[in-house]
Amino acid sequence: MSNIDMILTKINKLFIDLGFSVINIGGKRNFVMGNTYCIPQYVEALGFLIEYADSKEEAQKNWHEDGISFPLSLGEKAILEGIATEIIDNTADLQRRSPQLQVV
Repeated sequence: MSNIDMILTKINKLFIDLGFSVINIGGKRNFVMGNTYCIPQYVEALGFLIEYADSKEEAQKNWHEDGISFPLSLGEKAILEGIATEIIDNTADLQRRSPQLQVV
């Protein structure tokens, strides 16, 4: 498994640990909480990022918007911490809970 695949696996686990559900929409795995639909991605020119849709309808139409990109050069810990913070900042249900995160 490549370093990229290992980090994506940890990002997927982060979504589950934060309480997201998993649903397939249009053949793509979306992590869902409330009305927030997320797809973690790695784009070589940009790095790791989360694509966000604000409703199931937007997700079905593939109207996801890109979040902040975190280049591989930052290192695994910085990528995971940055993505965790961004997910919380972009998910209203998580903002209300304000969870304490342990990123490993």
